[in-house]
Amino acid sequence: MRELLRKNIVRGRGLLARSIIQAQAASPTFTPVYAALIAIINSKFPHIGELVLKHLILLFKRGFKRNDKLLCISAATFIAHLVNQRVTYEIIVSDANKPHNSGDLDSVTGNTDGRFILNVFKFEADYLANEEKYKELSKEILGSDDSNSEGDYKDGEEESSEEDSGTEQAEGKAAVITDDTETNLTALRRTIYLTIHSSLDFEECAHKLMKMQLKPGQEIELCHMFLDCCAEMRTYEKFFGLLAGRFCAINKIYVTPFEQIFKDSYHTIHRLDTNKLRNVSKFFAHLLFKDSISWNVLSCIKLNEEDTTSSNRIFIKILFQELSEYMGLAKLNERLKDVTLQEAFEGLFPRDDPKNTRFIYCFIKLTKIY
Repeated sequence: MRELLRKNIVRGRGLLARSIIQAQAASPTFTPVYAALIAIINSKFPHIGELVLKHLILLFKRGFKRNDKLLCISAATFIAHLVNQRVTYEIIVSDANKPHNSGDLDSVTGNTDGRFILNVFKFEADYLANEEKYKELSKEILGSDDSNSEGDYKDGEEESSEEDSGTEQAEGKAAVITDDTETNLTALRRTIYLTIHSSLDFEECAHKLMKMQLKPGQEIELCHMFLDCCAEMRTYEKFFGLLAGRFCAINKIYVTPFEQIFKDSYHTIHRLDTNKLRNVSKFFAHLLFKDSISWNVLSCIKLNEEDTTSSNRIFIKILFQELSEYMGLAKLNERLKDVTLQEAFEGLFPRDDPKNTRFIYCFIKLTKIY
């Protein structure tokens, strides 16, 4: 992206639009990537995003008239991803879904000017002045001096408004482009997903993931991916519990994210279906059994009729059934009587109200956690 902005994409916007559309048509798999690229460019140069959209509309119309299915699908897919990236409004998709059978529409093509004249050379009388203007704008966007930046922020009378706004922005303090499309996050999650499913065992997977050298703050995304992949399985696979436990043992920085995810998962467990709920519960039971996370996370549980849903109760039931199988009733009972953890178990075994105490007794008896 930085290399692209060092070039004068305002002067070469016609060539840029054509090149991106051709690249997307040749590699439809990377359509989300090209759409994200256009979204970033559109945040600074809205007229370039508009130009790409006009080209795509004309291509869709051309493919529709010629009965060219591949061209229509390619253009429509790109437009859909641009809508997802908020480069354009959803109304354009609505219009495409409800075509009008009218001979008057033959004149609509004339209203969508693709400005293909931008693809050819055009003499500029103020070339040097426009070069300096774009160079200043490029420095502002990139946040650093770049002697190779070439520019033209004005191309004829139509770009006069962009020139004025660009000059005002150049006078302000420098800003760095912020990618709000979460493209990097999506790429990271995809890499983690592929690494997990391409590994033979958890040790190999942990080795591969440790070599990724995550940036600060990305640890919680790795933890979320462990849980998400585990939840998607048809049945619980111990692979994910061992993998999460290994990361907690290697670096304590992963303990806090897993503890926070436990609390978040408990409060949103009603959003999961039965299969995912079971896998998530068994995943955390393994971490508690291995002491990978602190038992203090159970302080978020308030086991009474008012503060729990059926999903919460199923989660607690499976959690303690798994702990009972892992630890045995004797050791589990000993852990629950640990003096240092009694504060964390106040909500789990309330003694403040006889009604809640009876509820706990009935819950344990019915779920057979003993």
